[in-house]
Amino acid sequence: MYPAAWGVTLALCALAAVLHESLPPLRPAAWCLVAALAGLLALNILISAQRLQTLRTAAPLGAALLLGIVVREATPAGGRVVVLALAALGIVAAAHGLYQSFVEFPRLAASPDPEWTEAVRARITSGRAVGSLGLPGALAGLLCMTLPLTAVGLTGLAGRTASGLRRAAIIVLCSLQAVALLATQSAAAFGCAMCAAGLVCWVCRPGGRRRWAIAAALIGAGLIGAAIVLGVRIAAVTAVEGSGPFNLRAGNWLVALRVFADHPGFGVGLGCYGVLFPQYRQWGMNESRFAHNSYLQALAEGGPLLGLLVVAAALIFGRILLRRARRGLEPALIAAAGLSFLLHNLFDFTVYLPSLALVFAAVAGLARDPESPPRSESAVASRTLVMAAALILAAVALWIARGDAARDAAIEEGRPERLVDAGLSAVEANPIDPESRSILSGALLERSLAGPDGESLAAALRHAERACDLDPFTPHHWHQLGRVRLAMKDPMGAWLALARAAELYPTRIEYREQRDAVARAIADLHQHEAQR
Repeated sequence: MYPAAWGVTLALCALAAVLHESLPPLRPAAWCLVAALAGLLALNILISAQRLQTLRTAAPLGAALLLGIVVREATPAGGRVVVLALAALGIVAAAHGLYQSFVEFPRLAASPDPEWTEAVRARITSGRAVGSLGLPGALAGLLCMTLPLTAVGLTGLAGRTASGLRRAAIIVLCSLQAVALLATQSAAAFGCAMCAAGLVCWVCRPGGRRRWAIAAALIGAGLIGAAIVLGVRIAAVTAVEGSGPFNLRAGNWLVALRVFADHPGFGVGLGCYGVLFPQYRQWGMNESRFAHNSYLQALAEGGPLLGLLVVAAALIFGRILLRRARRGLEPALIAAAGLSFLLHNLFDFTVYLPSLALVFAAVAGLARDPESPPRSESAVASRTLVMAAALILAAVALWIARGDAARDAAIEEGRPERLVDAGLSAVEANPIDPESRSILSGALLERSLAGPDGESLAAALRHAERACDLDPFTPHHWHQLGRVRLAMKDPMGAWLALARAAELYPTRIEYREQRDAVARAIADLHQHEAQR
């Protein structure tokens, strides 16, 4: 998932560089905002529970902010290019999702793979479209933004196409995305899209009662449609993965509030909600790396300063969108796209998905004030700063993507004799990735168990300890350290590591059982020595 997201990041940074060739000077307020956010992110990285995860999360958000500023300051021609590119992205994603839902998933469900996990089997049999994003909610969030932009892009081709043909194209392509949105069976996305359309209609349509009636009808249809979609998912026999979504989300929200209560100063670091989630998980909660509410997650990960800044920015931007929606059809459609994303993040985490965050940044940049006079003067310093930021983000993206790809290759390596080499390559690609260290430690441990090999066992211990140093809050790193300590005939060290793993993940029965088994072995050993 991450290499694909970084590929999109690099592509959009390249697009930003192209658009920036005609970029006028950026406003001082924009650079003040960038500087303030950069300072907060630097502090957040320093106090993070896992710095690599925070860096992995902050870099695409920085790229999104950069892209939004560039699109906002670009020429009208550059803005049209962005609209058409995003509309094409939505059309392709919708077509892919419909193919999955109606062709590929039914075929796979008819011949299930015995190696599928229960979650994968449930996802396939549910028939929910995911596109290339891997999650139904992610595809739905993308379509909620690109569907209005498709209408904007085709409307902008009025001078090249006959009126009747243009209307037919708009109807067909928007309908394609609407059907794909329904195929995702995402109740939250559908309801938020309709509510966003209702809010835009309320501020756009003249004539008091008629305006209220249309807005209320859209919002009501959204809520009723979301309830129907939700009911279908819960009632479906095969919808195991979608049963009780509100109950599951409520558990995630509760954990986010508890994380914030325990770290009220500066949070736990962007992207680290999932790192700390296991120690707060209770029976009945789904295991998730996200809080399914981006505002609550920002509060837990960034503390009150960054979290409240995110909430305030969302409210201010939503107000700006509604105010500018009164100025015509195109601003209204762009406003609907942006508002649907802001509302959807009350129930999902699409801002944490780099691909969707970048799309939203482009939409936010398109929502500029059309009455502001264009500035034609050049600014070498402004262009240099933007290009330098793009290059830095691209370098970080390439470095992390290279390490993630090597780590994924090590995970997928099926031959034990090559697993050590794959783990070493992953560690060399990214020495601060704790997951790569744990993978390599496990491979070295298996090699030492296959035959007397003290050097491999010592190396396994070194990498397991380094993984715990890099990420002291992820339980399976401590579990791996405990396994290595057991192999080294160090029961007390193994008990300490396994006790830490069980403490960080109380609902993982396996960790508690192994901890207790080692404790009993230590007690038996002491008893035997006392009898001697």
